[in-house]
Amino acid sequence: MRLVLPCLAVLVLSAVPARPAGHCETNPESPWCTAKTIYVDSRSGFMRETELERGILQIPEFARSGLKVTRMSQGADLVLEVRRKAFTSQFTLTVVDQRSHIVLASDRANSIGGHIEPKLAKEFVKMLKNYR
Repeated sequence: MRLVLPCLAVLVLSAVPARPAGHCETNPESPWCTAKTIYVDSRSGFMRETELERGILQIPEFARSGLKVTRMSQGADLVLEVRRKAFTSQFTLTVVDQRSHIVLASDRANSIGGHIEPKLAKEFVKMLKNYR
């Protein structure tokens, strides 16, 4: 019985990877991984692009990602689209690959209880951490 427990512990510990592989390690050609720049495109008059850009730039995880925010939509690798559902406080955040026009990720945030820009910035960086 004493020999079984140490052997079982060795089997369990060896089955756990030392560090899970990141998205870019397993899929380096993904648009998330090859992107260098992102453009913020607000399709709502209720959200200021400059405030969202500032909110994104202030988050340390974004700085570590290596992405840069650009004001030129034509040269951007990714587009961060923001829309507001009519007559609500719901905003939709969508990340689109500029080359293929494929939607890479999407999420929602609510402006109740404060400004929407910091909330959207946090949601975007959360996406970035999950996919990059």
